[in-house]
Amino acid sequence: MRQCFRMTFLLSLITSALFVFTSVSMACDIAVVSSDASSTGRPMIWKSRDNSLSWQQEVVSYKRADNNVNSAAGGSVRVVDSTRFGDAQSGGVNEAGFAITNTTVYQLSPIHEYAANANLKIMNAALLQCRTVADFHNYISTWHTLSVNQHLIISGIFVVIDANGGAALFEITTGDHPADLYAYGGRAKFHMIDANTGFVINEDNALIGNDGQIGLLTDYTRNSSVTLMNPDRSVNNTGYHLSSNGQSILDSSGNVVDNGSNFCGIVNRTNSDFWENLYDDTPREDRARELMLQLKDEGRLNHRTMMQVVAKDTAISQYDLGSYPHLSNLDPGTSTQQSTFHTISRYCTNLAFVVDGVVPGDNAKLSTIWVNLGEPSVGVAVPFFPAANKVSDLMLNDTSYYRLFVGFVTGNFNATSFVNQAICNVRGNLYDNNTNISIPEAAIVVLPNVPPEILQAILAYEDMLDTASYDEWMAYEMGLIQWHVEFLDFMSQND
Repeated sequence: MRQCFRMTFLLSLITSALFVFTSVSMACDIAVVSSDASSTGRPMIWKSRDNSLSWQQEVVSYKRADNNVNSAAGGSVRVVDSTRFGDAQSGGVNEAGFAITNTTVYQLSPIHEYAANANLKIMNAALLQCRTVADFHNYISTWHTLSVNQHLIISGIFVVIDANGGAALFEITTGDHPADLYAYGGRAKFHMIDANTGFVINEDNALIGNDGQIGLLTDYTRNSSVTLMNPDRSVNNTGYHLSSNGQSILDSSGNVVDNGSNFCGIVNRTNSDFWENLYDDTPREDRARELMLQLKDEGRLNHRTMMQVVAKDTAISQYDLGSYPHLSNLDPGTSTQQSTFHTISRYCTNLAFVVDGVVPGDNAKLSTIWVNLGEPSVGVAVPFFPAANKVSDLMLNDTSYYRLFVGFVTGNFNATSFVNQAICNVRGNLYDNNTNISIPEAAIVVLPNVPPEILQAILAYEDMLDTASYDEWMAYEMGLIQWHVEFLDFMSQND
């Protein structure tokens, strides 16, 4: 009887999950920006996470003393969230300055994508062992040789940076097409786009594109285009190849046809890659790229504007949805409301963070992750440093209780936190669907028994949730000066 009940439950779960995944796309946004493209001279990665059924999140410090894989990578700060399959990581940055985040690509079987997908395990392993983008490239290249991965697949897009100026986006899968999706433990097939040059290589280190284009090469000396890779991923023998140092593309005669200077230094994605295209999220990907290019041209593309302008964007009138086949804006039926289905910050966006790297060659311990544990349009970003080996209790602990002779004691019992709850409490009042208790998004509450001092801190954060102007943001940053001073003191004592 128990076995029969279990099978019925699993079938019900799978059916429900398939409905959720196939009826509504919850595509995340990610981007990598080179040091040359940013106004600070520092590379960065960005993620806005979309998963309306998973609002619980916190920031966790993984201590350097607990890293038994590669001590040189040190400790790390990571964003941890709750999913249907337990706590997971959305990305992070380690003390060596290596940072990573991802977006999962949904294909034919969403349950298979989640249950057997190694994406989250890859990020965990990378933060423990990688110091550079090259380290991550090597790890992915040999991923299939590890026996622990034989029951797993990969289907996702990753962005990575390091303290040496490395910056890249990887489209990765273990299957070439939907029929080959169940290639457990197979060799990872990938396209690596170098954000510094725009050059694209595959898992065999063969050149397959430039200017961020997969399969196509623009010859800037001849003002012509050449197909390097076919739809079946076979590579044409055109004579174009990378120089020995990887900094230029040469023709068959050894002449430089691209030195990377033409590339914009920005690569972004939602949940679409070479193998799978979710067309309904194309407007959000295009809008994010448009905003980043505009900010770059204005000389102010940095961690602040990524969080304040790009991640917070809800200007649906700027998306020109009529230019996309089969897409149109959802009509809310009233002039006082708008649909956020196609905007970057929307009803199912529950997280945004930026890892602000260091000027190439600078102290990797200055790497900073700015985290907004809630919908970006109503949340505030807080900085953390992996070298500190500690995070604020307000971004980690989720509840409190009274202990005799001690008073209120806070604790971390699940993947949420006080600030996460505060932002979600504000967010819960924004959407009509949150008034319907049958919708999981309605279950957004601040847990009871919060001591007065914690409540006061939460209210202080709530007062900043509408931070929008540059002046307000600068005022907020000024309030963090003491925090930075203490961190610098820590580094001088522990460097």
